[in-house]
Amino acid sequence: MVTLSLGIALGSLICLSTVLFTFVGFTNTWSAWQRYEGQHHHRAEFEVIRAYVEKQKGGPYVYANGLVEGQREWMSLHDYLHHTPRDEAELAARVAPKTSIPIYFLPDMKGQARVRVFDEIPPAEAYHRRAMTTLKNGPLVLTVSAAATFALWMLRARFS
Repeated sequence: MVTLSLGIALGSLICLSTVLFTFVGFTNTWSAWQRYEGQHHHRAEFEVIRAYVEKQKGGPYVYANGLVEGQREWMSLHDYLHHTPRDEAELAARVAPKTSIPIYFLPDMKGQARVRVFDEIPPAEAYHRRAMTTLKNGPLVLTVSAAATFALWMLRARFS
């Protein structure tokens, strides 16, 4: 009986978390898609001048200062590295000055949004695909976890 109650509590937590994370994930990627949709972009190279690790509450933030087409720009290195370095020394070993990073350059945007790591899929399309994947998978996970929670609830009611 206690096991069923724990299962119901866990299932309820999964349902609540799924709704929350699906909503947040979808709205973030949807707004990013809207920001990049229709923006002029072209392929360019980002030449690193210096890379930085900034310790923040949610974990380190890794970014670089560099040149794109002769202009100084800032770039988040998260998508480029795929793994957050532990410290400045590890970052310097992985992203040394003069490192050339292929990027999409969006000259009409401001800040770090102007520079996106090059991928086969342009930024707007990548964000749109992620939004649609989240919209597709979130309700599926919610349905499965809600059905399992309901089944546990029915079992507990039957054996009470």
